[in-house]
Amino acid sequence: MSRVPGFDPATMSDEQRRVYEAVIAGPRRVVRGPVQVWLQNPGLAEHAQALGAYCRFGTSLPARLSELAIILTAVH
Repeated sequence: MSRVPGFDPATMSDEQRRVYEAVIAGPRRVVRGPVQVWLQNPGLAEHAQALGAYCRFGTSLPARLSELAIILTAVH
């Protein structure tokens, strides 16, 4: 049983759909985890997913070091 209710793209507002499509078109390619929760508030989702995508995919660090930094931050 999921703690976050499932969502149906067919029932999304225009703002939610815009953020959803941006996530699908970007490097994440799927909507899961916190992005799914953030979609309840599309204004938050737009900015939070952009920051997360930059931190994960947009830095000059090699992918392995970027993932390590993310994991170490989560542990801290």
